[in-house]
Amino acid sequence: MANEARPCPCDIGDRFEYGGLGHEVQVEHIKAYVCKPSASTEKAVVVIQDIFGWQLPNTRYMVDMLAANGYIAICPDFFVGKEPWNPSDDWSTFGEWLKTRDARKIDQERFYYGFLSSLLFICCSEAEFVLRYLKQQCSAKKIGVVGFCWGGIVVHHLMMKYPELKAGVSVYGIIRDSDDRYNLLKPTFFIFGEKDDVIPLDQMANEARPCPCDIGDRFEYGGLGHEVQVEHIKAYVCKPSASTGKAVVVIHDIFGWQLPNTRYMVDMLAANGYIAICPDFFVGQKPWDPSDDWSIFNDWLKTRDASKVDREVDVILKYLKEQCNAKKIGVIGFCWGGMAVHHLMLKNPELKTGVAIYGVIKYFEDRYSLLHPTFFIFGESDDYIPLEQVTLLEQKLKQHCKVDYRVKTYPGQTHGFVHRRREDINPQDKPYIEEARKDMINWLNKYL
Repeated sequence: MANEARPCPCDIGDRFEYGGLGHEVQVEHIKAYVCKPSASTEKAVVVIQDIFGWQLPNTRYMVDMLAANGYIAICPDFFVGKEPWNPSDDWSTFGEWLKTRDARKIDQERFYYGFLSSLLFICCSEAEFVLRYLKQQCSAKKIGVVGFCWGGIVVHHLMMKYPELKAGVSVYGIIRDSDDRYNLLKPTFFIFGEKDDVIPLDQMANEARPCPCDIGDRFEYGGLGHEVQVEHIKAYVCKPSASTGKAVVVIHDIFGWQLPNTRYMVDMLAANGYIAICPDFFVGQKPWDPSDDWSIFNDWLKTRDASKVDREVDVILKYLKEQCNAKKIGVIGFCWGGMAVHHLMLKNPELKTGVAIYGVIKYFEDRYSLLHPTFFIFGESDDYIPLEQVTLLEQKLKQHCKVDYRVKTYPGQTHGFVHRRREDINPQDKPYIEEARKDMINWLNKYL
């Protein structure tokens, strides 16, 4: 009865009374269902299940259909023995259930007992085990992948990571769960239903004009600070345990002042001894939503000009001085906020220093006469800020800037890496995330 209030929107549909034409096999530690065509072939397709698991008759029917069309087809248990979702389960627990079945981690290497090239431990991922089985046991030379629902998310992920796969079909894979989701390596077909309650049409339409400013890993984070009203501006404030006269204004990105990721950075500054405040510089206007159509972004941005934050900044500076006894104030900003920092470092004499973190440079061409020491942070693989723009910025600052500055690019990092990417689930990026945050704090310590 309790579940009636939170029903599962992912309907299991019409259950097939279907036994299957194939058979089950053991692929290392993974169980799988395999069906082969009547004629010999070197073409294979990996079928990735939905949340209802690898044994769902409906999915096995699709495996057999692929075999009937000339493909070796295999549906492994990518939950690796964990219970699939049951339609009678309480939907309010789905988020926790899903955390242990991350669609983007089936290619994550793990250690397993076994013998491979005389080694007792095998470091491999589920995806690699299945590909190896198809190549070595089934003589497959060309391998594709299809996935449904949860499996569609996996396909989307694999198409960005696996050069071995020749093509993919993502069948109603939830779009919002795919990070950096447009740099596909191989041809990919996305299938959606017009009346899908789980995947709104605006998300599907936006695939044609994606937002390059990815919202990244959402933090489940409430914050250690509190919200205040500063004249006409709402703001989030966090203070250190010890009294201080040093403060930092944190300027949010296009996703707004309430993004948990940004509040996490505010609290991190407070933990390092600063009064930190993140005001709503959109002043009540709606932040950008990742599902919004990117073609309207420029019109949206016109009413949120990063070079017109001066009035709000003056209000916040007054608050910090009069209500928080701040004597030295710096500013940091991310993305849109990085542009605002660039502007303020050219205009505001009261600020002591600034850190512009992946602030878009193209909006500040020929503006290099900084008033205060400024640190510019960029990611090497930022699709939104080309490296040639970063190089030009360095050249122009060297020619025109009379104060201390630093421009640093972090290897392999994308737009948003400092505050939108979680180091605990991105081990390959963790050193650079931590390095950039440490560099930011060191810069503030130097000039505040």
